[in-house]
Amino acid sequence: MLSGLRAAHHDVIFFLDGDDVWHPQKLKHCMGQTGEDVKFYTHDLWYMDSTGRAQPRESRVSKVLGRIDPSKVQGKIEACLFEHGDYVWLGSAFGVSRSRGAVDAFIAFCEKRDYLITCYQDWPLALWVALEGGGTMAFVNQKLFGYRVHGENYSGAS
Repeated sequence: MLSGLRAAHHDVIFFLDGDDVWHPQKLKHCMGQTGEDVKFYTHDLWYMDSTGRAQPRESRVSKVLGRIDPSKVQGKIEACLFEHGDYVWLGSAFGVSRSRGAVDAFIAFCEKRDYLITCYQDWPLALWVALEGGGTMAFVNQKLFGYRVHGENYSGAS
């Protein structure tokens, strides 16, 4: 993840895990429904089996973020990240603003403190961006990526 952040040239950076798929209009929906001060982007997902066939399963994202008043979404996203909740999906369902989320400072922090063994994951970056002052956290209430569930990934094995 850190190598990808270093190599990215644009301000807004989205992630895609190797076994997931994005909706063809993901970036358009995320960028089109948010303001200029957004530092963190997230959205809903659909589940797939190992062959890529959609599975009829409701996500925790839908159950929690998809059913609350839009004015309360930012607080709910922050609470989830701060309290290790399970209804904000990271990995292929989030993006960050390099400038508004202080991403370069995150990279420097990880490198200076030799936290690379921890910071290769997405959660520390998401928490860092949430803790960064200013900016907003946006939720697009659409299923914009498919999560492949199989025995080799965290959700598939649990």
